[in-house]
Amino acid sequence: MSMERTLIRQLLHDDELHDRVLRLMTIPAVGPVTALTWALEIGDVSRFRTVKQVISYAGLSADECSSGERQYRMPLSKNCNKHLKTVLIEAARMAPYWNSGAERD
Repeated sequence: MSMERTLIRQLLHDDELHDRVLRLMTIPAVGPVTALTWALEIGDVSRFRTVKQVISYAGLSADECSSGERQYRMPLSKNCNKHLKTVLIEAARMAPYWNSGAERD
């Protein structure tokens, strides 16, 4: 755990990265590890022309197949940044436990 804190502290010495991480952490349930991972893995956001491209890069998009009146959701994309996808999925799984207003099953 102390190695993680040391790494985060060292990475946040970059002023631009530090500002991005702080802005990301204003999102409820986004902590320093998730924010730092997003900032480092995404890099310069302007390289993406649309939000759909960011979603696809993060591996959070799923295809949809439809036939007649039926619609099927396919699994999440495997062609993505696997590290970012793993961190975001894990953050989503943990969010209900850290959000005091969330109802639990």
